[in-house]
Amino acid sequence: MIPDVSQALAWLEKHPQALKGIQRGLERETLRVNADGTLATTGHPEALGSALTR
Repeated sequence: MIPDVSQALAWLEKHPQALKGIQRGLERETLRVNADGTLATTGHPEALGSALTR
């Protein structure tokens, strides 16, 4: 598991060729959680972009 996802994403932005030809699917999690680990029931923040499920 990657301890700092932000750091990993920043690295991928600088090295996009790392994903070329991997022949694997990429998945993006869309559920949000609160600081206590429960699912967020608040509206989807506009700053995060379009929500896939509402």
